[in-house]
Amino acid sequence: MKYTNPKRVLIFIAGGAFVAVATFLIVEVASSGAALAKLDNEEAALVSENQYLSDELVRASSLATFEKNAESLGFVKPEKTLYISEKDAVAKLP
Repeated sequence: MKYTNPKRVLIFIAGGAFVAVATFLIVEVASSGAALAKLDNEEAALVSENQYLSDELVRASSLATFEKNAESLGFVKPEKTLYISEKDAVAKLP
């Protein structure tokens, strides 16, 4: 029967544990990198969408757009402006 040194067994077990932990950490770092890349892509898409929506908001709130929408709803610029004084009755029966 061959005698084994307990220090060798302990070193072998510690080395195996070290390799297992190192492998686990490498896998975790790699998967974290993939998740980070996915989040970066999502951020880029959201920034692009935010820019597009900001441009649309500026375009939709421009005076030219308001004027075009008002004309399509039947509002026109008045040809003659009528001012009513305080003494004139606004809503009286004839």
